[in-house]
Amino acid sequence: MHVYLFGNFHVYPHADAELALRPTAARLFAFLLLHRQMVHMREVVAETFWEDSELDRARRNLNTTLWQLRKAFSQMSDQRPTLIDTTPEQIKLNREADLWLDVALFEEQAKKGLIQAENGSALAAINALEQAVALYQGDLLHGFSDSWVLQERERLRLIYLRCLRRLMTLHQKQHNLDASIEYARRILHIEPWHEDVHRILMGLYMENGRRAKAIAQYHACRKALESELAVTPMAETEVLYQRLLTPTHRERQAIVAPNQPVLPNGNDAARLTLEVATAQLQAAIQTLREAQADLNRAVALVERLSQNP
Repeated sequence: MHVYLFGNFHVYPHADAELALRPTAARLFAFLLLHRQMVHMREVVAETFWEDSELDRARRNLNTTLWQLRKAFSQMSDQRPTLIDTTPEQIKLNREADLWLDVALFEEQAKKGLIQAENGSALAAINALEQAVALYQGDLLHGFSDSWVLQERERLRLIYLRCLRRLMTLHQKQHNLDASIEYARRILHIEPWHEDVHRILMGLYMENGRRAKAIAQYHACRKALESELAVTPMAETEVLYQRLLTPTHRERQAIVAPNQPVLPNGNDAARLTLEVATAQLQAAIQTLREAQADLNRAVALVERLSQNP
């Protein structure tokens, strides 16, 4: 059986067939899968799922839901071990059952990769971490709002972000700039307020010869910080931005004056000159947009104050 908890909840007893579970049965099965190492007291589970009901009624509801799960699992081969073991007082997931779980494999590969990264095994760490992040197909149990889901969702999301950060750093050290850029972007897609990741991405773009993208990333950083945290970039970020706007010595040397003959490396010079000019133009356009936005806000404020003397 293959079970997917990342993104939408899916249960596949066979490769070509998905098992349909009733909503409460699906929630209970997901609960047992997430807490697969534990033995659960029936009373505690009943109160967790039916906290607004009297205990006797909650226990009856639990018994009904377990019966629904057994009925659904009976569609599978009789040769397979029982997925859920129960006693009059306890419930637990059968560890001997033939079960593939994306969350379990994700945690296993993430732990392995993070440990290998600390021990200096870069290539092995990258392999394990990339297997882990490939399993993360969205936040845990999309559409579920139970408190026990929310806690696990945040815990696994933090592990995922930690894996992305490690991959960003490891690929940068291996000079795999495109891969490092991709993982940095994935971090910011989830949590756009990480200013340090914006700075790393700006540096990666510069190292990859993409000055215009680095400058555009600064403005994305500024916008995200203002929108998410109502703050402006740190001095460290501003210093990096000013460096991006200043052509390097090689780039200055590459700029050919109108009355100077074109040197043999004129194609490189023209490319670098155009790149610098394009970056500066994009930065100027962004500055104008921000100024226009400030002007619009100021005009709106004056108009509002004028209407309420």
